[in-house]
Amino acid sequence: MGMETIVINFLKLSFKKLIENLKQIQNGLVKLSMDRKVVLPHHKTFELVENGRKINEKMPYHTVELLEDALNEINKPLSGSSILVLGVSYKPDVKDIQISPIEKIIDILKEKGANILIYDPYFKNSEVFGIKTLDDFVQNLGILDGLIIATAHKEFHNIDPEFLKSKMKNPIVIDSKNIIDQHLAKKAGLIYRGIGRGKI
Repeated sequence: MGMETIVINFLKLSFKKLIENLKQIQNGLVKLSMDRKVVLPHHKTFELVENGRKINEKMPYHTVELLEDALNEINKPLSGSSILVLGVSYKPDVKDIQISPIEKIIDILKEKGANILIYDPYFKNSEVFGIKTLDDFVQNLGILDGLIIATAHKEFHNIDPEFLKSKMKNPIVIDSKNIIDQHLAKKAGLIYRGIGRGKI
């Protein structure tokens, strides 16, 4: 193989599957899989990894831009708005924030003057990224101007759009994990944004 190729030991399926995975952005984390059979030219490997890194770096900004766009629909600035971040773990159903991209989302929200609340079932009543976490998010829905689903914990898959609409001060939901059915969100009357889904 020499200098022209490199064996990718961290891919899981096939080159085609890798491309599909790169398109499935989940809160800034590009999923790369493992398969020792895949061999790519060195320059293609670098290009894919570099593009993935760039996408990862931009996703927190994109998430906040979606939030600002949704707030614009009700003529409300992000500064001073109460925003709940659901989930801080770097992946679903684990207690681990070491490489979590949600920290960057929270940093951007802080810079823009938002009032930030955090709920994660694995970090109840603790402090994460300098913010005291909630032990229950439902009781705080009434003060919210927006909600960001940042980690796809199993607990969040059961969120009812109609319940959110009935309880939230301003029913804005940024679903960075696309776990809420966008048609149900629209039917419920949510101002909803999902990654790669556009406006509904």
